[in-house]
Amino acid sequence: MRYFGDLDADGLRIPRNAAVIAAAENMPPVLPARELYRSLLATSIRQVGQPILAVGQVGPLVAWLEDPALMSAAADLLTRGHRTPQEGLNARALASDGGWRDGL
Repeated sequence: MRYFGDLDADGLRIPRNAAVIAAAENMPPVLPARELYRSLLATSIRQVGQPILAVGQVGPLVAWLEDPALMSAAADLLTRGHRTPQEGLNARALASDGGWRDGL
């Protein structure tokens, strides 16, 4: 199963926890929809005002993304107190580049 959500602490904590539970229960893995996250990060939408996380707090959250470039970009958001909501990837953005379908 592929998951796509907000790039913030809760948006990464939820699928990470779901992935742990799925593995423990011998269910299909919960994997990141990496191309959707890449497309989301390519937008200029950033929201401030989130808790600023320490590097030690960020590592376990971003590890679920399993891609060094995505992990780095997400860590940067979290350590700056920023977030990028999944709604930032609107229908126009999805229609303009279908590459996000790769790996789904």
